[in-house]
Amino acid sequence: MSEMIDDLEALMVRGFANDIMNVKMETFMHTRQ
Repeated sequence: MSEMIDDLEALMVRGFANDIMNVKMETFMHTRQ
């Protein structure tokens, strides 16, 4: 059961990091123009 929770946590962390990267890339692109 704990293995499933670990997988879920990893997915959430990955998605969270992905969101942050997307936001950073967007602001980066906007500030360059």
